[in-house]
Amino acid sequence: MTAAVEELGVIHLMAAACRRLGVDLLGGGTDINAALAYCEQKIEQPAQTHLVLVTELYEGGDAQSMLARIAALKQSGVNVIVLLALSDDGHPGYDSNHAEKIAAMDSLVFACTPDQFPDLLATALTRQDIVQWTAAQDIALIRGA
Repeated sequence: MTAAVEELGVIHLMAAACRRLGVDLLGGGTDINAALAYCEQKIEQPAQTHLVLVTELYEGGDAQSMLARIAALKQSGVNVIVLLALSDDGHPGYDSNHAEKIAAMDSLVFACTPDQFPDLLATALTRQDIVQWTAAQDIALIRGA
């Protein structure tokens, strides 16, 4: 089994756990900062961690703390990727202010379709060039303000 497949298995297990516990544990998707705090506690090797945050970035909790936490995760070495939710047309609604601020932290911020998501994840986990992948998929990256 390749490392990428093993990592995908771990992500699958974590996704299953989050689906079971997500509403209570992660705030139902509206308190992004609380979800990030939970994830931050689980990270043991930041430089080897990919955090794919799937959200429209409409923070129902403390937006400034959310942005500060993302900055701290980035500074620790975590590869933070923000997928602006999944939508059939690849163009969901999202908080553009937060998206631009996170992109300015040198994080990838973009939207894609559900069909593109598995390839995105494989690209990230095998440390291929995501910018090149998004360009090949005709996906526009959000640029920092």
